[in-house]
Amino acid sequence: MRKLLIRKEVLALGLLAMFLITMPVSYATATNSIKIINPPGGGSSFTFSPVFTSNDAGFAYNLTNITFVTTLLNLSGTFKYNTTEGGVQIGEYYIALGQITKVGQYYSAYYVQPVILFYTVGQAWLLAWQVQAWGNNGGTPYKEYSVLNLITYGSGSSANLNYLFNLTIKATLTKGQITSAWLYIENAKSGQVYFNQTVNLQYPIPDGQVFFEVEDPINGSSNTPFNFPVIPTSNYVFVKASASNSTAPFYGLPLYNGVIYDMAPPKANANAIPTFSGVGTQGVEYYW
Repeated sequence: MRKLLIRKEVLALGLLAMFLITMPVSYATATNSIKIINPPGGGSSFTFSPVFTSNDAGFAYNLTNITFVTTLLNLSGTFKYNTTEGGVQIGEYYIALGQITKVGQYYSAYYVQPVILFYTVGQAWLLAWQVQAWGNNGGTPYKEYSVLNLITYGSGSSANLNYLFNLTIKATLTKGQITSAWLYIENAKSGQVYFNQTVNLQYPIPDGQVFFEVEDPINGSSNTPFNFPVIPTSNYVFVKASASNSTAPFYGLPLYNGVIYDMAPPKANANAIPTFSGVGTQGVEYYW
């Protein structure tokens, strides 16, 4: 009977997640602005600035006409329900191609993205994948594609995860805008493929920025971010990341070129710093 109750609880949790996570991150309040060119002064060494102090610890590079972006996403360690914050708690991890445009005091976001999502309500948790595409319909984000499915789930207030995901986007451009994109999500440890499909767009997506993000999605009913779970300290997140266009490749994080800026609004404290191993693997750690 207990197993049946847990299964019903998690099934309900999954259905709720499918409803909630269709909400866009568009129109987030613009509390941060463009930051610093990396590396500054054209130097050869890596510099990662600024230190991010919001839960949207991701960053974006102003690299235009990118047709390929990929990373290995490392989700390992113990993920916990944050009893201090309470409520529904969601953490999203994703790469994306698109453009964030400032409209008054708000940002309007157009993007295509593969997402890995951790969701918890304290008594149960789940890990899911998602693919979304938001095209530009005359200056208004239009949801052209959205699908979400379960990877795994469990009961209790914490989850011990040990996953390495391959997230990849290959975009087809027309006059600098994405008109279709092949998206790929794979469990790089087991070889299981969750998504392998081309998404064709009626409304194109401006290809002006490359995103590597860890954030909480916006709650569409209140236009505020969901509470954020406790993620493992010093989690080595984006590994072997790269992007390329028709003229140049960009290897590793942080990338050699581009302007970095962070997103808003804040819900938890985080610092993002570059990490380099002795074997050439590069990535970004998030300290929460």
